[in-house]
Amino acid sequence: MRSRITFVFAALGWLAAIFLLSGCPLIESENAGQVWYVNHLASGAGDGLSWAGAFATPQEAMDAAVAGDEVWVAEGVYGPGGYDGTPVLVMAAGIRVYGGFAGGESTAVSRDPAAHVTVLDGEHTAFHVVIAADKGVIDGFTITGGSANGSLEEATGGGIFISSSSVTIQNCRIEKNSADHAGGGIYNDEGVVLIIDSVLSGNDACYGGALENFKGSALVINTSFSKNRSWQNGGAVSNYFSSPVFVNSVFSGNETTFSGGAVFNYNGSPVFTNCTFTGNRADEKVVNSGAWAIGNLGSSPTIINSLLWANRSGDGSEITTIQSSVTVRYSNVQGGYAGSGNMDQPPVFTDDGSWSGNVWIEGDYHQVAESPLIDGGTSEGAPNFDKDGNLRPQGLSHDIGAFEYISLD
Repeated sequence: MRSRITFVFAALGWLAAIFLLSGCPLIESENAGQVWYVNHLASGAGDGLSWAGAFATPQEAMDAAVAGDEVWVAEGVYGPGGYDGTPVLVMAAGIRVYGGFAGGESTAVSRDPAAHVTVLDGEHTAFHVVIAADKGVIDGFTITGGSANGSLEEATGGGIFISSSSVTIQNCRIEKNSADHAGGGIYNDEGVVLIIDSVLSGNDACYGGALENFKGSALVINTSFSKNRSWQNGGAVSNYFSSPVFVNSVFSGNETTFSGGAVFNYNGSPVFTNCTFTGNRADEKVVNSGAWAIGNLGSSPTIINSLLWANRSGDGSEITTIQSSVTVRYSNVQGGYAGSGNMDQPPVFTDDGSWSGNVWIEGDYHQVAESPLIDGGTSEGAPNFDKDGNLRPQGLSHDIGAFEYISLD
């Protein structure tokens, strides 16, 4: 992980400095502080200082920890502390929380979140499954069942709620959360957020089905957004007065009623580098509807080395603009788009995704040998690795999209 993060931060330069200076941790620590242990099978009588004496809930460990400590959570399902909107976990500043342990490991690198699934489940009673805190890390969890159906901030961030904090979210699945207002999966209110190697799927909200950035900064790396929905703008992501950066990320099968099947931008300058957008849709034929999510209002996004194909909206365009200026370079846009190095050629995926009625069937967006995306990109401002962690470029130049073609010859 250290090498991949180093590559992308070297490529992104000034933005990297923002995240480094904000205190967002980038890699697993060397256990400088105390480790607190959690296992849902524990009796609850322990002191949390070993697996044998583990706490039964993450909140008990968080309440005991101080800045610099870590909380290790064993596989299993952890629910809310009550049925009145109580979160599963309210984080404290400077604490790293890791899931994916079998229970018994002596190092964090020994864990396996895929094999030892660790679930924080709001059970559709919690307004937020997790309330994040400054300089906190949440890594290796499935976060689900948040229902932000209250008032004011309790109508945002069903999965994770972030307010004026620097937070790292890594190796997480954030799925099946909802918000009556914004950010079904994550709501970033004036925070500085780093999202790495994660999946946001099946979340819904009025604005930003999976993620809303409101006056916040975000760097999103190697992350997938699929099957999210909004009933206003931004099926997957809405950015208001925000200029996040997305790298090596895939947006597929997201939908909205109005503008931006994948992403909606308002008064911001987001950047999308080596991203893949396919199968996103906006339902209504309105003046600012946009297929893949580049619904733009008063915004100036930049799109580099990215693929926008087989998205659908009422007005039939991949990118829509109102009082906006969009820069597109070295990208493959269905229907074409002005800009240096752009093309308009059908991609050749390993497996196309598709809609079956209102159900999105996920595809495999790796390229095959005859793909026109191979060597079609530029190295300027681009990452030195792809979504799988393979080095870029593999050929004469960077490929377009989230995945670099790997020859088996």
